[in-house]
Amino acid sequence: MEYIEEILSKGSKDNKIDIVGIIISGIMFFTTIPIIVIFFNGSDLLVLMFFLGFFLMPIIGYIMGTKLGKLLIKPKRVNFNKTKLYKKLEKKGYLREFIDTINREIDKENTIKYYNEGNGVGLLITETWFVVLDTMYPEFVKVSEIIKISEELYYKSSQHFMCLELKNNEYIHIRRYLSCDEIKDEIKIKYPNIQIGTSIIDK
Repeated sequence: MEYIEEILSKGSKDNKIDIVGIIISGIMFFTTIPIIVIFFNGSDLLVLMFFLGFFLMPIIGYIMGTKLGKLLIKPKRVNFNKTKLYKKLEKKGYLREFIDTINREIDKENTIKYYNEGNGVGLLITETWFVVLDTMYPEFVKVSEIIKISEELYYKSSQHFMCLELKNNEYIHIRRYLSCDEIKDEIKIKYPNIQIGTSIIDK
């Protein structure tokens, strides 16, 4: 379980860094607007400064916040036995089988390991398991149950998410963004029985 603990630990740290970035971004936004009103009220530059305040300052604040977070937040090792993934596996009765098969398959050539730096979510695909390594919303399913992996798009909101279509006519929607583009070629080579596709959901 060392790899899973490593990715969940990294994801936990990255999530905390992201929160710091969001907080600093919000502070920059809400403090900049009053300053602009005070100093540029009646000025020809007011519209330009509002534009900069609304868009530029939050971006600068987020960048500063993430850099600060990287300096302040130290990595903390996540214990697999205390994760939501562990509890979910235990609840569904797959825990022992999961641990045994992952330990056997983790270093095989057809294992796929992927980590999204942007949102702190990882993906582990072995001969037996497809696992979303997310500290908040972990998911797991047997590879043999997957028919298709697709990248879905709600066109009205432009929201992307990964979706797994299963043989029992059920679907698993990955709650935080993972791009099929990053791993589709590897899946096609290592797991040719799984289809890869895209679709647009009109609702």
